Formats: sequence, structure tokens, C-alpha cells
Amino acid sequence: MRVAFLVNAFPKLSETFLLNQITGLVDVGHDVDIYAVQRTDEDVTHGQIADYDLLDRTTYLTVEGVDWLRVAPPIAYRALVDVGRDPSQLGRFLSHRRDAVRLTDAFRPVSSPLLDRLDGYDAVHAHFGPIGNGFRFLADRTDAPFVVSFYGYDVKEALGKHPCRYGPLFDAADAVTVLSEDMREKLEDAGCPPAKTTKVPLCVDTSTFAFSERTTRTDDRIELVTVARLVEKKGLAYAIDAVAQLADEYDVRYRIAGDGTLRSELERRIRARGLDEQVELLGWVEQGTVSDLLAAGDVFLLPSVTARSGDEEGTPTVLLEAQARGLPVVSTYHSGIPEIVSDGRSGLLAPERDADALARKLRTLFDHPELWGEMGRNGRRYVEEVHSVGTVTERLERLYTSTKG
Repeated sequence: MRVAFLVNAFPKLSETFLLNQITGLVDVGHDVDIYAVQRTDEDVTHGQIADYDLLDRTTYLTVEGVDWLRVAPPIAYRALVDVGRDPSQLGRFLSHRRDAVRLTDAFRPVSSPLLDRLDGYDAVHAHFGPIGNGFRFLADRTDAPFVVSFYGYDVKEALGKHPCRYGPLFDAADAVTVLSEDMREKLEDAGCPPAKTTKVPLCVDTSTFAFSERTTRTDDRIELVTVARLVEKKGLAYAIDAVAQLADEYDVRYRIAGDGTLRSELERRIRARGLDEQVELLGWVEQGTVSDLLAAGDVFLLPSVTARSGDEEGTPTVLLEAQARGLPVVSTYHSGIPEIVSDGRSGLLAPERDADALARKLRTLFDHPELWGEMGRNGRRYVEEVHSVGTVTERLERLYTSTKG
């Protein structure tokens, strides 16, 4: 098959789940072309970008050379159609400015390179709801199935800002994929026909994240690991506070890989808690380094929360990668996380925004290292059965071939 992937930016370090979908399809003989609305300026990329020549497969749809005097009237007309469906949209269009463009199929003016090749595709797959909205006009231009995948922020946060934003998209899409039953329920409540929704889990390259058995360490130091963007929904302030409660009792080193807008705030929190010797912010690291960090770790921590903006997780890829590596996980009862981390089997879950509860869960694992091996084996088995690249690739193949555009 020939498949078109529509994305906002490529390559993006935090979106390994898209990279795994692409390489999984390529590995079994399919041809994948990537259409990105913008380039990224990230200095670090995954090795697979070069290994699979993915930049050669990527077309960037830019606004350079677009005659906006010509294209603005039809965009405005489509926006008015949306306002007609829901008059409250007018205020949202005005208040959200740049974001409002993704309420319409307003990527039409920059889509000539895609339209020129559209008849050659067997599936057109948009990733994240706003990208699906921006390209929903494609559904009427091709007999290939138009598939839209939702991943997290594009559900609760986006619907909180614009409750009816996806109505036209739900009408246009042939299939809508979700990561969890929690996400399915939210989209169906927003008007997505249940018959169009299907669960396609995130995929993990289990060959990259090889399993290693966790046993009691020969020394007393406990290696605690987090890999996450430094943003509110990752709940890292609560992670630091929980570690602060345990730092005097245990020889624990806590390493956090990732960067983001909260870095300075988290650095101040670390200093204020007297944790400069125990907690290290590593910044962005390559995928191979992530795998090495997980291999060296004893326990993985990700206390996700719903951000004040409404942004929330889907099913965080890194929780699957940690389980693939054999790490017991401490996380939260948040969004789809309880569907991928089995409390008491592959990890322990705590309520959101509760540093005391997190500390109690960590203490349980610190005091009972005999649990690490069993939880690690359970987590690895689950990832292999549900989230391996091969398993998810087969799901995508069935979706593309069974969905009639």
C-alpha cells in the first residue's frame, strides 16, 4: 500500500509513536509519504530518521508563495459554515487567533503537493485532531479511507476550548482511532459516531527496549528514572516533592531526561528541597540514551496530571518503553494510564497531584525489591502482546484495508 501521513511537524523527538508507525509499515513493504505543516528546529533526532531516509519521504507544506487574497475568501466562508453550525464558535475563532485555523479545513491552500499525488494513495492518515480538521477537505477528494488519530491534548484540552470543533471532522472521517477507552468515551460524547471509532494503541520498538530482569542491587543505591517533557501535565513537581520525603531514608538518585518550559521552575524546586545531590535534570537525550537510562534504572516514575489548561495524557509512550525494559512503574490514575499500567501487577498507581501518595508507592517498591522482577516481567509481557510494532502495524493494515473511503 501507499499511505500518506499528515502531521504538524516532523521529525519531532517526543513523537516516537509516529516514528514507530512509519517504520513499522515500511518494514513490511508499504510506502509511506510524510506531509508536515512545519519543520522542527530540534537539534536531537532519532537514528531511524537517517536509517530509513525519512526526510527524503517528507514534504513540507509551507505558506510561502500562497496568494492569500485569493484563498482567504473560501477559508472565511468555511469558517462561517462552522459558525453557522455553532454560533458560539465565533467568539472562539476571534479569541484563539492562530489556533482557530485548525477549526477549519484551512490547510487547503498549501496542499498542492499532496493533491497532485492524492489519487495514488491507498490511505490518508492524519495524526492529531487539529491536523485532521485542517485537512478534512481531502475526504471528498479521494476514494482512499481518510483516517484521523487522536493522542491526548487534542481531546480534552481542545474540546474544552472548542466543544464543537470536531463536528465536521467526525462527519468527514472514515475512521477515528483512539488510544484508550477513556479517550473513546470523550470523543463519542463530543459527537463522534461509535461505529467510526477504533482503538489503535501506541507502539513500542521492543528490540530497542530490550528486557532485563530487575533484581536486588548489590549496592544500596536506588536508581529512579523519569523521561518526560518538563511541562505541567507530567506532574514532575509532585515527583520531586515525593523524592524529598524519601531522600533522608534511602540512597536514591533521581534522573529526569527531557526539557521544557518548566525547567527553571523545577530547578528552583530541587534547590529548595535540598536535592541538588540526588536529582539531576539531563535535558533532551537521544533515543539510545533513553534506552540506556531505562536499562540502568530500578523504578520508573511518571506522575501525570491534568494541566490547568485541560491538557492531559493519552497513554504515554514512555510508560510502555519502561515496561518493555522490565522496570516497575509508579504513575497516576490519569486518563488512559490505568489501561496500560496494571496497578499491583506491572506497577503502582497513585491519585493525581498527591506527593504523599506517590512517596508511599515509592516506599513500597524501595522496601520490597523482590517485587521488581515480577512487575517487570508482567509489564514486558503486556507490551509484547499489545503494543509491539508488529502488532500495531497489523492493526493499521486491517484498518486501512477494511475502511472504505
